[in-house]
Amino acid sequence: MEFDKEYEKVIMQIIAASGGARSYAMEALALAKDGHPEEAEESLAEARTCLIEAQKVHGAILADSINNPGNTPLLTVHAEDQIMGAVVVIDMAGAYLDLYRDVHALRGGATAVPDELSVA
Repeated sequence: MEFDKEYEKVIMQIIAASGGARSYAMEALALAKDGHPEEAEESLAEARTCLIEAQKVHGAILADSINNPGNTPLLTVHAEDQIMGAVVVIDMAGAYLDLYRDVHALRGGATAVPDELSVA
């Protein structure tokens, strides 16, 4: 796949899907912190769906690069960085969702997280 406008559109799909994944994961963190674990799970599921979309497009580009080796455009590197950032935030959000569930359970279902436990 030559670096042209079509390739640029494909790369932008990766960046957009990765950005969406990260945004949904951050939303899940906020929802979990505020005591809304069901909604947080939904946001985290959306994050994972966006990430899968980004990874599928990225896989197609990798397969194409094997068949058509050449220089890797900087935009491709940026797209890959966006995927990795989304992966980290999604993993972190999942861990924090479990933590916030435990905190809320220990506090008797109260929705506010004490400031000393806040990571923000």
